[in-house]
Amino acid sequence: MNNPLILNRRLQRLMEETHIYTEPHINRRRVAHMIYTNEMYLHNTIRRYYGCAFTHYIVRLRIQHAMQMLQNPQYNNLSIEAIALDAGFGSRFTFHRLFKEYCGITPDGFRKRINTSKQ
Repeated sequence: MNNPLILNRRLQRLMEETHIYTEPHINRRRVAHMIYTNEMYLHNTIRRYYGCAFTHYIVRLRIQHAMQMLQNPQYNNLSIEAIALDAGFGSRFTFHRLFKEYCGITPDGFRKRINTSKQ
């Protein structure tokens, strides 16, 4: 069945349970296979529910993952590069560029702002 609502639920469950978006080389074909559909149905579902392409959807999830880590005092000892790699980004440069593009602030600035507001 390729009902968009059902596919979206499968997609959400896959992302929440496996955090597969943190794998650096994840692709649309593999995700489609994992939720028992084809690439076109996955593409259409992501466009419908998230208003973007697959790659932007994955970047958003990675940014959210990184933001959670940057906000968590448990990860204060991790470098920005380590957080970037854990979130699935291939390099610190790419992570910085995309984080700033999506959040309007660098990861370092975000971490400092969070730590300052907690004091």
